[in-house]
Amino acid sequence: MKRITLLFIRYLPVIQMVSFLLNNIFAYYDADNNLVDLLDAFLANSLASSFLLYITSYLFGFPIWHRMIIICNLICSCVAFIDYIWRIPISDVSLLFTYFTIVSLFLIFLGIYSKINYLKD
Repeated sequence: MKRITLLFIRYLPVIQMVSFLLNNIFAYYDADNNLVDLLDAFLANSLASSFLLYITSYLFGFPIWHRMIIICNLICSCVAFIDYIWRIPISDVSLLFTYFTIVSLFLIFLGIYSKINYLKD
C-alpha cells in the first residue's frame, strides 16, 4: 500500500497540472459543462492539496523537480483564486496565456535544473 501511495503522490502534481490546463482550455472554448465539472471535481488542484503534496514531498524525500511542479500548481491555483474572487481585469485569452506562461517558465527552469545536475554527474 505504501508503494501505491508513493506512486500516486509522485505523479499527482503532473496530472493536476495537465488537468488544470485542460480544464481551462475546455472552459475557454465553452465545452460541455459536465466535462469541465468532472475535470474540476476529480483532478482539480486546490491550495490545500498543493500544501499537502509539498509537505509529503519533503516527508518522502522526493527530488526538487517534484516540488517545482507543486509550486507551479500552487501559483496557478493562486492566480485562479485571485481571478475568482476579484476578477482580474484581463480577457480570458490573456488569463489562459498567463497560465501557459507560468507552466512554460517552470518547465524551462526544470529543464535547466536537470541539465545542470546531469552535467555535475
